[in-house]
Amino acid sequence: ELRNAGKILASSGNHVSATATAVSIEAGATLPVLRNSGEIKASTGADGSATAIIDKSGTLGLIENSGAISASGATATSTRNVAIDLRANAGGATVKQTAVASGFAAPSITGDIKFGTGNDTLDVADGTLTGNVTFGAGDNDLLLSGDAVAKGKLTFGAGADAITTGGTSVFNGAVDFGGGADTLTIGDTSSFTGQLTNATGLAVSVNKGTFGVV
Repeated sequence: ELRNAGKILASSGNHVSATATAVSIEAGATLPVLRNSGEIKASTGADGSATAIIDKSGTLGLIENSGAISASGATATSTRNVAIDLRANAGGATVKQTAVASGFAAPSITGDIKFGTGNDTLDVADGTLTGNVTFGAGDNDLLLSGDAVAKGKLTFGAGADAITTGGTSVFNGAVDFGGGADTLTIGDTSSFTGQLTNATGLAVSVNKGTFGVV
C-alpha cells in the first residue's frame, strides 16, 4: 500500500518527447492500494505529456483520493493530460474520491482517467472531477454523490454500464454508453446534463433531481 499525505510532483519541458510522470508502478511490481490525502501532480509544456499516476503492473485495484490528483499543461484538446492510467488492470479497479470534513479543501481529480478491461467503478462523493473518463470492456459504474461536480466526456464499452447520481451532485458533459444494456439513475436533488451517444439500450430513471439532454 502507498499512502501519500505530502506532495509528489513531476514536471517536464515543452517538447514532443517531454514526459512528466509523478507515480509509476512498473511491470512486475505489486501495489494493490494507493491512498492520497496530499497532492500528486504532473505538469508539462503544451507539446509534452503529463501523467499523475500510471500502473503498468496491473495490480493496482483501489485508489482513494481525499486530496488532489492532477495532470496538466499539455494542449487541452490532446489526450496527454492523464490523471490516472489503469489500462493494465484486467481484473477491475475502483477509484474513490471520498468526502472530507468541513474546513478542509475539497478533493479533486484533474485530467483524464483510463480504466482497463475489467468491471471498474468510479465513485466520486465530494469535490470535483474534471477530465475525460474511458471505461474499457466489462460492466462499469460511475457514482456521483454528496456535492460532487463532474465535467467531461465518459466513454463506456459494450457492457452493462450504470451511472447513478445522488445528493446535490452535478454532471455536465457527454456520455458514449457503448450500446450496451445501460442504466442512468438520477436521485435526490442531483443534476445530469449531457449529450448521449450509443444509448439505444439505455434505461433512464429520474427519481428526483434534474435530467437534461443537449
